[in-house]
Amino acid sequence: MEAQRFINRYQPQLLVTATMLAYIQAVFDLLTGLQYGYLLMVVAAMGKGLGAFGIANSKRLGYYVCIAATVIGILLIFVLDYSLFGRLLSLVFEGALLGALLHPQSREYTKIWFE
Repeated sequence: MEAQRFINRYQPQLLVTATMLAYIQAVFDLLTGLQYGYLLMVVAAMGKGLGAFGIANSKRLGYYVCIAATVIGILLIFVLDYSLFGRLLSLVFEGALLGALLHPQSREYTKIWFE
């Protein structure tokens, strides 16, 4: 039986990068959501963290949870009260994560190797 891991270095570089970026964004979203009382942001942060853990352990459900949490995060950027700089910076990182997750190389790998 294989041990649970937080980062799987044997996956393609884009998925490893997406996993690390999802963990980092989950921490910052969790802190921001708790500080300002945004419950949906806390839920999205938990989804990113759990999704990244699922991706690292080659679980297809984790991949889809991470995508859904990232889309929720992008929608929250436009709904919540951010400064212009905060919106642009958040949009860049959320877009980078979504781009890495939806890249054809990542999608093809998840189709073949994820459970």
